[in-house]
Amino acid sequence: MTDAIGAYGGILTYAMIFATMGSALLAFIFFWKNKRLDFDESPKYQLFEDENDHE
Repeated sequence: MTDAIGAYGGILTYAMIFATMGSALLAFIFFWKNKRLDFDESPKYQLFEDENDHE
């Protein structure tokens, strides 16, 4: 940490980094344990499907 940033700025910077990385890690672990890490293509096809095709 340099004097331009300051001690509180450095602490805040690292706290925000740890909070962001920690929440991403918790979300990854949650989806991994619930076996929701699937990257299937069906939502993409449902999004681009034309609504008039069903009628």
